[in-house]
Amino acid sequence: MKKHFALPLFSLVDRKKIDPETSDLRGLAAQLEKFLAHNFDVTAGTVSIEGVAQNAGEIELFLLLADVPAESWPALMALADVQKTQLFVCKIDEDSGRFTLTPAK
Repeated sequence: MKKHFALPLFSLVDRKKIDPETSDLRGLAAQLEKFLAHNFDVTAGTVSIEGVAQNAGEIELFLLLADVPAESWPALMALADVQKTQLFVCKIDEDSGRFTLTPAK
């Protein structure tokens, strides 16, 4: 069984070092994928950085991990706990590409 998850990007990366307008977010997603696999044994089918509109039109960036196998879930939950951040379950609409985030329990 596999699920999609999301973590707030800035719970993993220093906000001061990323400019969403000019930074290579695809490259960063690839580096974070390697980091999570090497350090925490968290694997995913696809990893990307996506923006979610918040109140007042601000965009919050998330690291989306698609198709995370069940054996990686405990490590991902522990990482969120240690980073004192919320882990989200991500539902992706295959037709539109839109997604919704629900706090993981």
